[in-house]
Amino acid sequence: ILHTGGYRVLPLGQALTSMYRNELPPGSVAITFDDGSYDFHAVAHPILREFGFPVTLYLSTFYCRYQAPVFDVACGYLLWHSIGKTFDTSGILPDGAEFHIADQEQRQRIQVRIIRHVRERGLSADDKDELLNVLASRLGADVARMRERRLLYYMTPAEVHEMRENGVDLQLHTHRHRMPRDRALFTREIVDNIREIQEMTGSAATPSHFCYPCGDYEPVFYEWLRELGVESGVTCQPGLATSRSNPFELP
Repeated sequence: ILHTGGYRVLPLGQALTSMYRNELPPGSVAITFDDGSYDFHAVAHPILREFGFPVTLYLSTFYCRYQAPVFDVACGYLLWHSIGKTFDTSGILPDGAEFHIADQEQRQRIQVRIIRHVRERGLSADDKDELLNVLASRLGADVARMRERRLLYYMTPAEVHEMRENGVDLQLHTHRHRMPRDRALFTREIVDNIREIQEMTGSAATPSHFCYPCGDYEPVFYEWLRELGVESGVTCQPGLATSRSNPFELP
């Protein structure tokens, strides 16, 4: 659609600069992706290269070095694949009762409970990965095949480096994919994210654009980001960006 419709696909930084100067060509578009999953490297990027489109990847960096399925989404994936099943939640939830995943609503309900319990317990990445094995076993899911295919994995540092060498614009998405309300912890997320991107890419350039993980944002973040040298923040709100848009609340 973008190709045949004659749209102008611009690099993100150029698009934002031109937009705020009211100098955008008609039909201007910037393409961005969140997170940095392996399927961006394996599936999406080759298509973008085929069309010659510039692209920005808002990269969350923790799971690049910790190569395992991302727990929250992997948990949801396994439960979704198990709609109609009943499983034992002992050792997974405090009450340890059997739970029947009757439909999508019940799938979402049990997923929220599991993720909340994991956060309340403060489980480490290793603990969460082992819990994923337990959950898969209870559901009769082939987690080994999931790992073999690198389903719901992030790119490795070498793959991140390769993306930069192939022209992908790597920008900020926090290190641990979370938005702390504590200013010191918030700053740590951005600083760690910058350091990891620079180390993985071998570039001293400082990323300066940001996307709020899961669209989780508050006005207090705008000044914190500005003080860290960040120039823009993208939400999950739908809409068209214009020169009247707050640069830290872009749709």
